[in-house]
Amino acid sequence: MDPRSVDVSAGLNWYSCGWRLFMKAPAMWLVMMIIMLVIAIVLVIIPLVGQLALMLIAPALGGGFYFAVDSADRGGPVEPTMLFEGLRDPARRNPLLTLGALTLAVGIVGLLVMMVTMAGGAMGGMMMEDGPMGEAGMRGGIGAGWLLGLLLMLALELAVIMGMFYAIPLVMLRRAAPVAAVKASFSACFKNLLPLLVFGVVYAVLAIIAVIPLGLGLLLLIPVSLCAGYCSYKDIFGDQ
Repeated sequence: MDPRSVDVSAGLNWYSCGWRLFMKAPAMWLVMMIIMLVIAIVLVIIPLVGQLALMLIAPALGGGFYFAVDSADRGGPVEPTMLFEGLRDPARRNPLLTLGALTLAVGIVGLLVMMVTMAGGAMGGMMMEDGPMGEAGMRGGIGAGWLLGLLLMLALELAVIMGMFYAIPLVMLRRAAPVAAVKASFSACFKNLLPLLVFGVVYAVLAIIAVIPLGLGLLLLIPVSLCAGYCSYKDIFGDQ
């Protein structure tokens, strides 16, 4: 499970590979996207509990999608029910839910850190209000607290993305242990920062274009990007 380094151009090649996989079953990928969208909307509507549940099962749903992409890549069938393979298979369910729990825990910690940082900035700002800088000092202290909290939150978000990007397919397709998969994902991301940066920049550009037609372009971009993510996983970890 040792990742390899790939050329910078791979960041673009993964999209062409993802498009080829998408075209093997375009209707099925779109159906899966709609199912995931409905699940997300229903859970988000439920206050707190639903949002926590969504974070918990998200890796399992992503794993199910990768399971379908792997089947298509090997010339097998693609069915919408494959989306739930990560929850249906007991051998995969617990490790994938563990990944969800890790994501949830990091999210909670990040939120607490952000709140504490912002509160500290606000308190420091109020103390500065009585000093020589007056109201300007107060606003500066509060603003610094918010900025620091936001930067810490973004850093944790990036850490979650790097930890989960390859951990999900590793657990789903290779039945890797969750913690080992997260470590391997971090290692793969650090070894391939440049191609992944190209991959991310291209995605950002395509996302801007995709939201223009009332966001409907995302129904195409997301499955193509997930297929491309599978291609990057295969490229970096090898087809074992």
